[in-house]
Amino acid sequence: MKPKHAFEGSLATAARVRIYFAYSQSLAYREAMELCRGIPSFISTGDGNEVVHSLDLSITDIAVLMRLSELVGGWKSFRITIDGGEARRDDLIRLGGECYSKRQASENPEQYCFGNNRLEYNLWGCRRLDMPIDEAGHDWMAYGSLDAQGVWHFDKPRISQALESAMAGCRLCPVLDRARVQKTLDGLPETVDPRRDEHWRYRGGARTQEGGGSRNAGIAPVAARIAEYVVGDYRPKWDFTRDWRDSKTEIYLGAVDRWSPGEAPDGDRKTVVIDREEVVKSRAGAARPQPGRPENEPWARWSRAVAVALCMGALCMLGLGVFPV
Repeated sequence: MKPKHAFEGSLATAARVRIYFAYSQSLAYREAMELCRGIPSFISTGDGNEVVHSLDLSITDIAVLMRLSELVGGWKSFRITIDGGEARRDDLIRLGGECYSKRQASENPEQYCFGNNRLEYNLWGCRRLDMPIDEAGHDWMAYGSLDAQGVWHFDKPRISQALESAMAGCRLCPVLDRARVQKTLDGLPETVDPRRDEHWRYRGGARTQEGGGSRNAGIAPVAARIAEYVVGDYRPKWDFTRDWRDSKTEIYLGAVDRWSPGEAPDGDRKTVVIDREEVVKSRAGAARPQPGRPENEPWARWSRAVAVALCMGALCMLGLGVFPV
Protein backbone atom coordinates (compact mmCIF):
# COMPACT_ATOMS: atom_id res chain seq x y z
CA MET A 1 0.00 0.00 0.00
CA LYS A 2 1.34 3.41 -0.96
CA PRO A 3 2.03 6.02 1.72
CA LYS A 4 -0.53 8.77 1.97
CA HIS A 5 1.55 11.31 0.07
CA ALA A 6 3.54 8.91 -2.16
CA PHE A 7 5.83 10.10 -4.92
CA GLU A 8 6.19 8.01 -8.05
CA GLY A 9 9.60 6.34 -8.42
CA SER A 10 12.54 6.03 -6.07
CA LEU A 11 16.21 6.71 -6.73
CA ALA A 12 16.42 8.42 -10.10
CA THR A 13 17.34 6.18 -13.04
CA ALA A 14 20.47 7.60 -14.65
CA ALA A 15 19.41 9.41 -17.81
CA ARG A 16 21.15 8.76 -21.14
CA VAL A 17 22.48 11.80 -22.94
CA ARG A 18 23.56 11.83 -26.58
CA ILE A 19 25.42 14.76 -28.12
CA TYR A 20 25.84 15.27 -31.88
CA PHE A 21 28.28 17.60 -33.62
CA ALA A 22 29.90 17.87 -37.05
CA TYR A 23 33.34 18.74 -38.37
CA SER A 24 34.37 22.32 -37.76
CA GLN A 25 37.40 24.50 -38.41
CA SER A 26 37.08 25.85 -34.88
CA LEU A 27 40.05 25.33 -32.57
CA ALA A 28 37.61 23.69 -30.15
CA TYR A 29 37.05 20.84 -32.64
CA ARG A 30 40.44 19.30 -31.90
CA GLU A 31 39.84 19.44 -28.14
CA ALA A 32 36.38 17.92 -28.59
CA MET A 33 37.87 15.04 -30.57
CA GLU A 34 40.56 14.47 -27.93
CA LEU A 35 37.87 14.45 -25.23
CA CYS A 36 35.75 11.84 -27.04
CA ARG A 37 38.51 9.63 -28.41
CA GLY A 38 38.68 6.30 -26.60
CA ILE A 39 35.09 6.41 -25.32
CA PRO A 40 33.33 3.26 -26.66
CA SER A 41 30.06 5.05 -27.46
CA PHE A 42 31.77 7.70 -29.63
CA ILE A 43 30.70 7.20 -33.26
CA SER A 44 31.65 9.03 -36.47
CA THR A 45 29.72 8.77 -39.74
CA GLY A 46 30.59 10.29 -43.11
CA ASP A 47 33.93 11.42 -44.52
CA GLY A 48 36.02 14.56 -44.62
CA ASN A 49 34.21 17.80 -43.98
CA GLU A 50 30.86 15.94 -43.98
CA VAL A 51 31.66 13.81 -40.93
CA VAL A 52 29.16 13.83 -38.06
CA HIS A 53 30.06 12.63 -34.57
CA SER A 54 27.89 11.43 -31.71
CA LEU A 55 28.61 10.49 -28.11
CA ASP A 56 26.21 8.58 -25.85
CA LEU A 57 26.83 8.64 -22.09
CA SER A 58 25.05 8.27 -18.78
CA ILE A 59 24.34 11.49 -16.90
CA THR A 60 26.77 10.15 -14.29
CA ASP A 61 29.54 11.04 -16.75
CA ILE A 62 28.53 14.64 -16.25
CA ALA A 63 32.06 16.09 -16.38
CA VAL A 64 32.57 14.87 -19.96
CA LEU A 65 29.07 15.89 -21.03
CA MET A 66 29.41 19.38 -19.58
CA ARG A 67 32.82 19.95 -21.14
CA LEU A 68 31.75 18.69 -24.57
CA SER A 69 28.66 20.87 -24.39
CA GLU A 70 30.85 23.88 -23.59
CA LEU A 71 33.08 23.15 -26.59
CA VAL A 72 30.50 22.45 -29.29
CA GLY A 73 27.22 23.72 -27.81
CA GLY A 74 27.27 26.93 -29.84
CA TRP A 75 27.71 25.25 -33.23
CA LYS A 76 24.90 24.93 -35.77
CA SER A 77 25.55 21.19 -35.98
CA PHE A 78 25.09 20.70 -32.23
CA ARG A 79 22.19 18.54 -31.07
CA ILE A 80 21.43 16.93 -27.74
CA THR A 81 18.90 14.29 -26.73
CA ILE A 82 18.05 13.10 -23.23
CA ASP A 83 16.56 9.61 -22.97
CA GLY A 84 15.82 9.79 -26.69
CA GLY A 85 13.94 13.08 -26.59
CA GLU A 86 15.15 16.33 -28.12
CA ALA A 87 16.59 18.69 -25.53
CA ARG A 88 18.37 22.00 -25.27
CA ARG A 89 21.92 22.68 -24.22
CA ASP A 90 20.86 24.41 -21.00
CA ASP A 91 18.74 21.41 -19.95
CA LEU A 92 21.94 19.80 -18.67
CA ILE A 93 22.34 22.76 -16.33
CA ARG A 94 18.82 23.63 -15.26
CA LEU A 95 17.52 20.08 -14.70
CA GLY A 96 20.13 19.15 -12.12
CA GLY A 97 23.16 18.20 -14.19
CA GLU A 98 25.29 21.15 -13.15
CA CYS A 99 24.39 20.70 -9.48
CA TYR A 100 25.33 17.01 -9.72
CA SER A 101 28.64 18.01 -11.31
CA LYS A 102 29.41 20.30 -8.37
CA ARG A 103 28.40 17.56 -5.95
CA GLN A 104 30.86 15.13 -7.51
CA ALA A 105 33.64 17.73 -7.32
CA SER A 106 32.96 18.59 -3.67
CA GLU A 107 35.02 17.27 -0.74
CA ASN A 108 31.95 15.69 0.86
CA PRO A 109 29.28 14.88 -1.77
CA GLU A 110 26.64 13.76 0.73
CA GLN A 111 27.04 16.87 2.84
CA TYR A 112 26.81 18.95 -0.34
CA CYS A 113 23.30 17.61 -0.94
CA PHE A 114 22.20 18.43 2.62
CA GLY A 115 23.66 21.93 2.37
CA ASN A 116 26.84 23.74 3.30
CA ASN A 117 25.28 26.89 4.74
CA ARG A 118 22.12 27.99 6.54
CA LEU A 119 20.35 28.90 3.30
CA GLU A 120 20.84 25.35 2.01
CA TYR A 121 20.43 23.12 5.10
CA ASN A 122 17.57 20.72 4.36
CA LEU A 123 15.99 17.49 5.57
CA TRP A 124 15.36 16.03 2.12
CA GLY A 125 18.92 15.34 0.94
CA CYS A 126 18.64 17.77 -1.97
CA ARG A 127 19.61 21.42 -1.72
CA ARG A 128 18.10 22.18 -5.14
CA LEU A 129 14.58 21.51 -3.92
CA ASP A 130 14.87 24.97 -2.37
CA MET A 131 12.97 23.87 0.74
CA PRO A 132 15.53 24.51 3.48
CA ILE A 133 15.18 24.38 7.23
CA ASP A 134 13.76 27.76 8.15
CA GLU A 135 14.61 28.60 11.75
CA ALA A 136 11.99 31.34 11.70
CA GLY A 137 9.27 28.86 10.74
CA HIS A 138 8.49 30.34 7.35
CA ASP A 139 8.61 28.85 3.84
CA TRP A 140 7.25 25.26 3.68
CA MET A 141 7.24 25.02 7.48
CA ALA A 142 4.45 27.57 7.46
CA TYR A 143 2.22 25.22 5.41
CA GLY A 144 -0.43 24.47 7.98
CA SER A 145 -2.53 26.08 10.68
CA LEU A 146 -2.57 26.64 14.43
CA ASP A 147 -5.76 25.63 16.23
CA ALA A 148 -7.31 27.28 19.28
CA GLN A 149 -5.54 24.85 21.62
CA GLY A 150 -2.11 25.88 20.32
CA VAL A 151 -1.55 22.71 18.28
CA TRP A 152 -0.02 23.07 14.82
CA HIS A 153 -1.45 20.99 11.95
CA PHE A 154 0.93 20.50 9.01
CA ASP A 155 -0.63 20.71 5.55
CA LYS A 156 1.24 17.69 4.20
CA PRO A 157 -0.59 17.55 0.84
CA ARG A 158 0.60 21.10 0.17
CA ILE A 159 4.17 20.22 1.22
CA SER A 160 4.01 17.13 -0.99
CA GLN A 161 2.87 19.19 -3.96
CA ALA A 162 5.73 21.66 -3.46
CA LEU A 163 8.25 18.82 -3.25
CA GLU A 164 6.89 17.14 -6.39
CA SER A 165 7.15 20.38 -8.33
CA ALA A 166 10.70 20.98 -7.11
CA MET A 167 11.82 17.43 -7.92
CA ALA A 168 10.60 17.81 -11.50
CA GLY A 169 13.22 20.52 -11.91
CA CYS A 170 15.96 18.15 -10.70
CA ARG A 171 15.00 15.09 -12.70
CA LEU A 172 18.42 14.59 -14.30
CA CYS A 173 20.16 14.18 -10.95
CA PRO A 174 21.01 10.47 -10.55
CA VAL A 175 21.28 10.69 -6.76
CA LEU A 176 17.94 12.37 -6.08
CA ASP A 177 16.33 9.76 -3.83
CA ARG A 178 12.58 10.19 -4.09
CA ALA A 179 12.01 7.37 -1.62
CA ARG A 180 14.05 9.22 1.00
CA VAL A 181 12.11 12.40 0.34
CA GLN A 182 8.91 10.40 0.83
CA LYS A 183 10.10 8.84 4.10
CA THR A 184 11.21 12.22 5.38
CA LEU A 185 7.81 13.74 4.71
CA ASP A 186 6.06 10.76 6.31
CA GLY A 187 8.36 11.06 9.32
CA LEU A 188 7.30 14.62 10.04
CA PRO A 189 4.46 14.78 12.57
CA GLU A 190 0.94 15.46 11.37
CA THR A 191 0.42 17.73 14.37
CA VAL A 192 2.85 19.52 16.70
CA ASP A 193 2.36 20.81 20.22
CA PRO A 194 5.57 22.76 21.05
CA ARG A 195 4.70 22.57 24.74
CA ARG A 196 5.25 18.80 24.61
CA ASP A 197 7.58 18.32 21.61
CA GLU A 198 11.07 19.76 22.11
CA HIS A 199 11.82 19.60 18.38
CA TRP A 200 9.61 22.66 17.86
CA ARG A 201 8.88 26.06 19.39
CA TYR A 202 6.23 28.70 18.86
CA ARG A 203 7.09 31.67 16.70
CA GLY A 204 5.74 35.07 17.66
CA GLY A 205 3.14 37.02 15.75
CA ALA A 206 1.43 40.38 16.13
CA ARG A 207 1.42 42.12 19.50
CA THR A 208 -1.80 41.95 21.46
CA GLN A 209 -3.28 45.16 22.80
CA GLU A 210 -3.87 43.67 26.24
CA GLY A 211 -0.64 43.40 28.20
CA GLY A 212 1.68 43.99 25.26
CA GLY A 213 2.50 40.30 24.82
CA SER A 214 2.62 38.48 21.50
CA ARG A 215 0.33 35.74 20.32
CA ASN A 216 1.70 32.69 18.55
CA ALA A 217 1.66 32.82 14.77
CA GLY A 218 2.85 29.28 14.11
CA ILE A 219 5.79 27.02 14.86
CA ALA A 220 9.48 26.91 14.03
CA PRO A 221 12.07 24.15 14.42
CA VAL A 222 14.63 24.01 17.21
CA ALA A 223 17.88 24.01 15.27
CA ALA A 224 19.72 21.68 17.63
CA ARG A 225 17.05 18.95 17.24
CA ILE A 226 15.78 19.21 13.67
CA ALA A 227 18.45 16.85 12.23
CA GLU A 228 16.73 13.96 14.01
CA TYR A 229 14.18 13.93 11.18
CA VAL A 230 16.84 13.12 8.55
CA VAL A 231 16.29 9.68 6.99
CA GLY A 232 19.21 7.36 6.23
CA ASP A 233 22.61 6.51 7.64
CA TYR A 234 24.33 9.79 6.80
CA ARG A 235 24.20 12.45 9.51
CA PRO A 236 24.63 15.91 7.98
CA LYS A 237 26.87 18.37 9.78
CA TRP A 238 25.04 21.67 10.21
CA ASP A 239 26.35 24.69 12.06
CA PHE A 240 23.49 26.87 13.23
CA THR A 241 25.78 28.98 15.42
CA ARG A 242 27.05 32.51 15.10
CA ASP A 243 30.51 33.41 16.36
CA TRP A 244 30.61 36.58 18.48
CA ARG A 245 34.38 36.98 18.42
CA ASP A 246 34.65 39.61 21.15
CA SER A 247 33.24 37.24 23.76
CA LYS A 248 34.47 33.99 22.20
CA THR A 249 31.05 32.39 22.65
CA GLU A 250 28.35 31.19 20.31
CA ILE A 251 24.62 31.68 20.14
CA TYR A 252 22.07 29.55 18.33
CA LEU A 253 20.38 31.51 15.58
CA GLY A 254 16.69 31.87 16.21
CA ALA A 255 17.14 31.40 19.95
CA VAL A 256 16.31 35.05 20.65
CA ASP A 257 12.80 34.44 19.36
CA ARG A 258 12.34 31.75 22.01
CA TRP A 259 12.86 34.17 24.90
CA SER A 260 10.24 36.33 26.56
CA PRO A 261 10.96 39.22 28.97
CA GLY A 262 12.04 37.82 32.32
CA GLU A 263 12.76 34.33 31.00
CA ALA A 264 16.15 32.64 31.12
CA PRO A 265 17.44 30.72 28.09
CA ASP A 266 16.93 26.97 27.94
CA GLY A 267 20.18 25.40 29.14
CA ASP A 268 19.41 21.93 27.81
CA ARG A 269 19.24 23.30 24.28
CA LYS A 270 22.66 24.92 24.48
CA THR A 271 21.53 28.48 23.87
CA VAL A 272 23.75 31.22 25.29
CA VAL A 273 22.90 34.84 26.12
CA ILE A 274 25.76 37.07 24.98
CA ASP A 275 24.43 40.44 26.15
CA ARG A 276 20.76 40.67 26.97
CA GLU A 277 20.77 44.47 26.60
CA GLU A 278 22.17 44.15 23.08
CA VAL A 279 19.57 41.49 22.28
CA VAL A 280 16.76 43.80 23.39
CA LYS A 281 18.21 46.65 21.32
CA SER A 282 18.48 44.38 18.29
CA ARG A 283 14.87 43.25 18.64
CA ALA A 284 13.81 46.91 18.86
CA GLY A 285 15.39 47.56 15.49
CA ALA A 286 18.78 48.92 16.56
CA ALA A 287 21.83 48.01 14.56
CA ARG A 288 23.40 44.74 15.62
CA PRO A 289 26.97 44.90 16.98
CA GLN A 290 29.68 43.97 14.52
CA PRO A 291 32.60 43.09 16.79
CA GLY A 292 34.54 41.25 14.12
CA ARG A 293 34.78 44.17 11.70
CA PRO A 294 38.20 45.92 11.60
CA GLU A 295 36.73 49.40 12.15
CA ASN A 296 35.33 48.22 15.50
CA GLU A 297 38.63 46.91 16.87
CA PRO A 298 40.29 48.93 19.73
CA TRP A 299 43.34 49.81 17.64
CA ALA A 300 41.12 51.19 14.89
CA ARG A 301 39.19 53.38 17.32
CA TRP A 302 42.49 54.67 18.81
CA SER A 303 43.84 55.46 15.33
CA ARG A 304 40.73 57.45 14.49
CA ALA A 305 41.03 59.43 17.73
CA VAL A 306 44.68 60.28 17.01
CA ALA A 307 43.85 61.36 13.46
CA VAL A 308 41.06 63.65 14.69
CA ALA A 309 43.36 65.18 17.32
CA LEU A 310 46.09 65.89 14.75
CA CYS A 311 43.59 67.53 12.40
CA MET A 312 42.20 69.71 15.17
CA GLY A 313 45.72 70.72 16.21
CA ALA A 314 46.66 71.67 12.67
CA LEU A 315 43.53 73.79 12.31
CA CYS A 316 44.29 75.61 15.56
CA MET A 317 47.86 76.35 14.47
CA LEU A 318 46.63 77.71 11.16
CA GLY A 319 44.24 79.96 13.07
CA LEU A 320 47.09 81.27 15.23
CA GLY A 321 49.23 81.99 12.20
CA VAL A 322 51.92 79.47 13.03
CA PHE A 323 51.83 78.15 9.47
CA PRO A 324 51.82 80.63 6.57
CA VAL A 325 48.76 80.36 4.38
